Amino acid sequence: MSEFNEREKGFETGFEISEELKFRIAARTARLFGLWAAAQMGFKDDEAEAYANKIVDLDLTKSGHSGLLEAIAKDLMSKGITFTQHRLTREMEALKFEAREQVMTGR
Repeated sequence: MSEFNEREKGFETGFEISEELKFRIAARTARLFGLWAAAQMGFKDDEAEAYANKIVDLDLTKSGHSGLLEAIAKDLMSKGITFTQHRLTREMEALKFEAREQVMTGR
């Protein structure tokens, strides 16, 4: 194999690893955000887990993080919980850092 082909293969492998990490961090962020929202709505145990799973599915299948903000905002409003869009965005951003830390340390 030529040096160029070896370098190309190395870049491809690095890209695949990077994309997998991004995916895992995004999924973990959605889960943590779902658990946070569930706690705000007073969900406990199985109900909180089911809600978090719903949020992860929504993130992975349909809308990405912007859709999560909309879905969670709608759910919080339906429960009569007051919040600002800034608070939701700030919470999700903080959870991204936590998710990254968890994924990178294997927690």
